[in-house]
Amino acid sequence: MFSRILAATLGGYVLTTLASSLMAALLTSYRADAVMLAMQLSFLLYAIFVMWLFYIQRQWVMWLGTGLSSLFCFILLQLVKPGIVQ
Repeated sequence: MFSRILAATLGGYVLTTLASSLMAALLTSYRADAVMLAMQLSFLLYAIFVMWLFYIQRQWVMWLGTGLSSLFCFILLQLVKPGIVQ
């Protein structure tokens, strides 16, 4: 149970931070509007992510999914906006 809570807090924070940064970079509206929309969608993404973490039966699948999805968002963010995350 501790592993799931840890994945939900730390992994969820990393994933939603990277995903909201990626969404803000990809949205083509005004900068402030893009950031606000990305932040609002990040709350939805975080809630879905936490529900998925507690639905998965095996912990290695949970950690693998968290790591790969965070890595995927990081790579896409680096391709869209190089040097934004260091």
